[in-house]
Amino acid sequence: MGTLRIYTCPVCDYSVLTSAGPDATFSAGTETFKCLDCCEIMDIATRVWTPRSILIDFDNKGPLLPFEGTPPPRPRVVEVVKCPVCEGLNLELWDTTLKPCPKCDTSLEVDPDIICMID
Repeated sequence: MGTLRIYTCPVCDYSVLTSAGPDATFSAGTETFKCLDCCEIMDIATRVWTPRSILIDFDNKGPLLPFEGTPPPRPRVVEVVKCPVCEGLNLELWDTTLKPCPKCDTSLEVDPDIICMID
């Protein structure tokens, strides 16, 4: 189960709902990225669990966890990870320690009262 929280910039009022780092749901693992093209922060699935309980990494390295039975003949692989906002390819992992605002570089503040659980 993943956890999402609202982070807001105290200077420019930028706001984002994100897990702010590595997270997982029942079907995928996510990482938090900053798009350098549109300056947005987003969580993107970087790993997918298949129905046969095999973890497939998006860089096509194959199964990462033990599996039972015969693996599928062609694992599902994502060709390119794109920004879901602008479809740009210029993504970098977001600094989840400093949590800089993508618009003005000020540290984002977490809303302690709002939390969203996801599967």
